[in-house]
Amino acid sequence: IGKQFFIYGLDPSSDTIPFIKINKWDFEWQDFYYFKHIKKFPAGSTIYSEAVYDNTSTNPFNPNFPPDTICAGLNTTDEMYIVYFHFLP
Repeated sequence: IGKQFFIYGLDPSSDTIPFIKINKWDFEWQDFYYFKHIKKFPAGSTIYSEAVYDNTSTNPFNPNFPPDTICAGLNTTDEMYIVYFHFLP
């Protein structure tokens, strides 16, 4: 169901700090991702994540036909979008 993901920060002056952008998500990519280099951002910054889903009958990867409401849960067919960050002060 997941289609696109964008995780970014906004610093105190509202400048964007990009972390990761995936324009065409593949379910098989579920994993932890690590930056090659430490990302630094100023105190007072805020981290955001956005996702786009395709829960329509035209999505060949939609396990529900007809499309069904998807809620948070632990099953593969449930909503599991979550972003973790490890950080150091």
